[in-house]
Amino acid sequence: MSPRMTHICLHVESLDDCVQFYKQYCCMEIIADRSEAGVGSIYMSEVGREKEVVLQFKSGGKSLSLSDIEERHFGFVVDSRQAVDDIAKMAREDEIVF
Repeated sequence: MSPRMTHICLHVESLDDCVQFYKQYCCMEIIADRSEAGVGSIYMSEVGREKEVVLQFKSGGKSLSLSDIEERHFGFVVDSRQAVDDIAKMAREDEIVF
């Protein structure tokens, strides 16, 4: 059998904050919760794409100090460039900081 990617795993400081962000700004849902009291793993995906793209978030991560030119991100399709700007504005207004 050839290797086949099933998920991308990232350590995060707060599972709750991470889940809230991806629900609110990326329309993702929890598909598996293997956490208890904020410790463990949570798997998220877009509805209907659970077998295509899955993000796993694990507790125990630390904040990264990234340079101003660092561009790590996940890409999501939206209707327009204006939609990207609107989502970014909403996150800034909600004081989401990365």
